[in-house]
Amino acid sequence: MRIAFLHQPWNRILPDSPSGSTPIWTWHASQRLQNQHEVYVYAHRHAGSPSYERKDNVQYVRVSAPLDRWIELVVRPLMQMRAADRPWMSSSLFHAQYYARVAHDMKTKGVEVVHVHSFPQAAAIIRFFHPSVKIVVHLHVEWLNLMPPRVARRQVRDVDLLVNCSEYLSEKMRRALPASSAKIKTIYNSVDVELFREKQYPPPVEARAWRILFVGRISPEKGIHILLEAFQRLIDDGENVYLDIIGQDFIAPIEVIVGLSDSDIVSKLKVFYDTTPTAKLRSWLRGKFPRRLRWLQDTTYRGLLQRMVKGEMASRVRFVGYVPNEDLAHWYREADLVVLPSLYETFGIPLIEAMASGTPVLASRTGGIPEIIEDTRTGLLVEPGNVEQLAKGMSRLLRDSALRRQMGQVGRKRVAEKFSWEKTAETLARYYLDLVELPHVTHPR
Repeated sequence: MRIAFLHQPWNRILPDSPSGSTPIWTWHASQRLQNQHEVYVYAHRHAGSPSYERKDNVQYVRVSAPLDRWIELVVRPLMQMRAADRPWMSSSLFHAQYYARVAHDMKTKGVEVVHVHSFPQAAAIIRFFHPSVKIVVHLHVEWLNLMPPRVARRQVRDVDLLVNCSEYLSEKMRRALPASSAKIKTIYNSVDVELFREKQYPPPVEARAWRILFVGRISPEKGIHILLEAFQRLIDDGENVYLDIIGQDFIAPIEVIVGLSDSDIVSKLKVFYDTTPTAKLRSWLRGKFPRRLRWLQDTTYRGLLQRMVKGEMASRVRFVGYVPNEDLAHWYREADLVVLPSLYETFGIPLIEAMASGTPVLASRTGGIPEIIEDTRTGLLVEPGNVEQLAKGMSRLLRDSALRRQMGQVGRKRVAEKFSWEKTAETLARYYLDLVELPHVTHPR
């Protein structure tokens, strides 16, 4: 088969060192499919990157789309004024030139299956330029389920297969789009069990310092402010604990998660966003002139977190920033516990990375997380936003070395059985082949 993976418009694709969850997912999938299939990876062309390169049996094609920036400048403000329930990323004009140019190139190369990340509205553009291609759309968040039904139905009209990263997401989509339920499938995110190898547990030592690790974007829905409150309780109880926070400042746009969410606890996260003109101007000025205007209060989510880290906590909490994927394995193995206190999470890749490393995990019972963690067996689950439960859960695991070791061992076994890349590639190839063998259908316009 000729298979193409179509990246999100902002992703930079580096064949030797993929960065970000979606590029890493595509890299692993393409590496395992390339020996039996002809694989193309499409991405937006950024300054200094070649338009074409080949690595092993994977062909990388980068496409320029200069008109998209100007379309966004005109259309996005109009959408914000007229359709509060329609984020710009749901528009049929969202990076339309990018998707059109990719579709045209795929047709010339005879691509049979295209795997589109995140944006189902791209399917209509691809179908127009390449009518016979089978279109798979891979959803990593659930905003499509929360779109007005007529909009969601129109966006999936040209899609042959809808893939979600968790059964939680798939089930919500089946309820939102019952007419499309037959073409909705789940493929879990996966982890490289060779890279994230199992840690070696040292003999128990009394009065040692414990290390807690968080990995993820610095964004309100990740619940880092909840983690800091719970961490303060551990310090108040006299625990010898340290917290490392790994991740970039990348706040999900308010209209994508908070603005559309049907969860009260997620909707309340609006307080962490600069929504007034004054606050937006202040944040813009601080970002533009960080040294000259450092006296201005930082009203970003990161600024709030840093203000929470005071007193004794200041010497116990470290904001590490971005860590390359290949270096994360060391951090997981060195940690005594990995915590993901998300208020919204469709899956939770750091959890399977930690479990593959043999490190016990503690996370919120939300979204797709319960599909990863078997509560009290491979980790602990707490109610989202519950500071007391989170603090007690961390204390319980830190004080019981035998339980941590047991959960770490069972967790790695579960990951190897359920979240391996070999299993994902096998499932993908089967789905693709089933699509190609189906007779061509003319999709109604």
